[in-house]
Amino acid sequence: MSWTIETLDARVDKELEALTEDMLASFTRTSERLENLGISAAREPNVKSLCKGLFEVRMTGRDEIARAI
Repeated sequence: MSWTIETLDARVDKELEALTEDMLASFTRTSERLENLGISAAREPNVKSLCKGLFEVRMTGRDEIARAI
């Protein structure tokens, strides 16, 4: 089963664009893994299940961390 990662709206896109290059690369790698392998491939520390069907994507960079739900 293939998945599609979508953002909620332009505000979210703007937040992603504001990430540092290394943080955006982290998000892209995790997103591609989820799209290709599905949620069963999601593991901590990159993805954490919060509750039924809701997941947190964790991004790390050299100087900071970010999270997306």
